[in-house]
Formats: sequence, C-alpha cells, structure tokens
Amino acid sequence: MRLASARILVSALALACHERADERVVYATLPLQPPVEKGQVVYLRGLPIGAVRAAAPAADSLRVTVAITRADAPLRRGDALRLKLAPVGGLVGVPVAGLIASEALEVVPGSADAAPVRDGDTLRGLPALRLDSAASVVMQAAPRVYRDAKRLRDALKAKEP
Repeated sequence: MRLASARILVSALALACHERADERVVYATLPLQPPVEKGQVVYLRGLPIGAVRAAAPAADSLRVTVAITRADAPLRRGDALRLKLAPVGGLVGVPVAGLIASEALEVVPGSADAAPVRDGDTLRGLPALRLDSAASVVMQAAPRVYRDAKRLRDALKAKEP
C-alpha cells in the first residue's frame, strides 16, 4: 500500500515538473507592452488552449514561451499572438492601468492554407490590442443617438393635430 502511494506521488510530481507529452511548445516575440506573466492563459476564438510557460525581456521586446495543451487547437504557422486589453471601469480618454484592465493573450488566426504549427515553431507577435471601454463607446455614439432622438421628436410633433 505504501509503495503504491509513493509511486502515485512520484508520478504526480513528475507530471507537474516536466513537459506533458501531449503539449506543443511555441514561441512568440511580442513588443514591450503590459507584462505577460507565467501561467497566463492563451485563447483561440475564446477557448483556452494553453498557457504561458515563460516570458523574458529581450532588448526592446518580450520573448514568450507558450505551452499549447489542447491537441485539437488548429494552430497554423501563419497565426499570431497578441495581448488584448479591455479596460474595466475608467474614464473616457483616460488610459487605464494594467491593474484594472482585463488582459488576455489570444492567437489571431492567419491563413487557413498555412502548415500546421509543430513543437518549437514561432508565431508572429502583434502589438497589444486595446479595446475601448463601454463608456467611451457610449460617448462616441451619443451625438448620433441625440440626433436620431431629435429627428424622432420632430417627426412626432409634425404628426400631431
């Protein structure tokens, strides 16, 4: 019994410390941007497909090592990796600090004709994509909404007896 428990423990530790046999490791060089951290999840079309194994500064860029843990993730050599930042709260026109922003590393699909990614391949790195907050979207649309509301009001007044 003790021997079986020890074997299970050793197996679990070995799995935790070493690469999984069914994962692919890919690399990307991203422009310096808000930090990418070890363990950060990587998404493809909204589904988690892997995680950052390492991120190290290299001159004016960031070298990222990603472990792709989903064998069914259809990665191609023409794909790219980028950090997507979505502000959480904040004021219109005011930059939002990384601490109050939702950050996600995503694979941006490239050509479907490209060859499949193999272990050790490098994906292109893209600059971070900063999404507008809901408040800034509303503020940008406000003049159009006001104009349309005014037209509707004028049209309704013209129909009054």
